[in-house]
Amino acid sequence: MKGRCPRPLDEGDAARKLQLLSGFYTFCREALRYEVARILWSLERPVNLCVKIFINQRLQL
Repeated sequence: MKGRCPRPLDEGDAARKLQLLSGFYTFCREALRYEVARILWSLERPVNLCVKIFINQRLQL
């Protein structure tokens, strides 16, 4: 028995659209958070320590 493809989105399927968009936005937010942390992590020492503490606190949320 072959697997079924999900049916295409139509305008009456707002809940499914919202679920897909929510997952996409979560992915984008996490990717952006990672990139900002990576860039800030490479800053010079005095700023670096404060930034690391701040980012670690934010990632705990």
